[in-house]
Amino acid sequence: MTVMLVERVVLDAALGDIAEFINGAAFKPTDWEDSGAPIIRIQNLTDRTKPFNRTTRTVSDKVRVRVGDLLVSWSATLGVFVWDREEEGVLNQHIFRVVPDSALVLPAYLRHMLIGALADMGKHLHGATMLHVNRGEFLATRIPLPSLPEQRRIAAILDQADEVRIQRRRALALLDEFAESSFETLIGAGGGGTIKLSELADIQTGPFGSLLHREDYISDGIPLVNPMHIKRSRIVPNREFSITESKLTELERYALRPGDVVLGRRGEMGRAAEVLTSHGQLVCGTGSMIVRPKFGKATGAVLSRLLSSSAVRVQLEQAAQGVTMLNLNQAIVGGVMISAPDYPKQVRYAETRDDIDRQKLLLETHLAYLDELFDSLQNRAFVGEL
Repeated sequence: MTVMLVERVVLDAALGDIAEFINGAAFKPTDWEDSGAPIIRIQNLTDRTKPFNRTTRTVSDKVRVRVGDLLVSWSATLGVFVWDREEEGVLNQHIFRVVPDSALVLPAYLRHMLIGALADMGKHLHGATMLHVNRGEFLATRIPLPSLPEQRRIAAILDQADEVRIQRRRALALLDEFAESSFETLIGAGGGGTIKLSELADIQTGPFGSLLHREDYISDGIPLVNPMHIKRSRIVPNREFSITESKLTELERYALRPGDVVLGRRGEMGRAAEVLTSHGQLVCGTGSMIVRPKFGKATGAVLSRLLSSSAVRVQLEQAAQGVTMLNLNQAIVGGVMISAPDYPKQVRYAETRDDIDRQKLLLETHLAYLDELFDSLQNRAFVGEL
């Protein structure tokens, strides 16, 4: 029996040859009105909560966007989007409306190829203050162009992989909503008046700069925690900014314990986060303070939330001292007035929050794996190997 090997031939084409890329119109603030069509700006594509500016200005039908239209932002923030709102909008500049040639390429396939093209656009980025894609170079980017049935197969694989990632992100968002709801239910506004922070916690300033010298910093040691390492109310240690075990012996009094709250004391106020057991060894940095809850009085889970609130942030900003850079000290932080929630309720919230964090860690770990898998599939599709 003779076995015939059939080589799959995949053609390719330049983006500009298989679709029309229409740049949006230039809208000025004088065009903004309270009524009319929504002006689709990059911020409206990256954040659905951003309000629209509207306009009644007459524009070309080519820059009118309808449900299902494919959009590419090509300046500052690069991205590929599908307009999924029923209301018709008008496109702002720095965004392409992409009109595929239906005889050559499927919109679903083209969307994934555009994502791959943007990821490959490092050599095409221009601009000193705002990076942007050069139109000519971008439209000259070549992508694999198999038959329409093959495009449909590839798009289905990528859509399915992407949908699993979307579901994981939705689950994470729901957990965040549940954590917020639990805090409001158990803690709320406190219900017991206000109290000085110093009555609920011991407060300590981080080490003076004179205690740390250039030679004390190493990579992959014991991380120092400064405001830059607090992101979205979570500590994100950076082992490139760390110290040795021997240096830790000198700075033992600044070692952080699980349940402590790290509070930024320089520059931007209101960055606070609880130290968790999962963080391992950490040391308070020179730009931070330690807020250590008193046993039976408060929990780190609740204090970190209260210290991050807008009400406390205003107090800190108004009381901060300094000419070139605002600073906080122990007296200022200790004098901050916060709500006085019931301690048993604080413990219940901390337990609930810990359960939520464990679930989030599992989902985030799985999502990271899914992101790697999707990127691998996307790359294989972009080079014609999927």
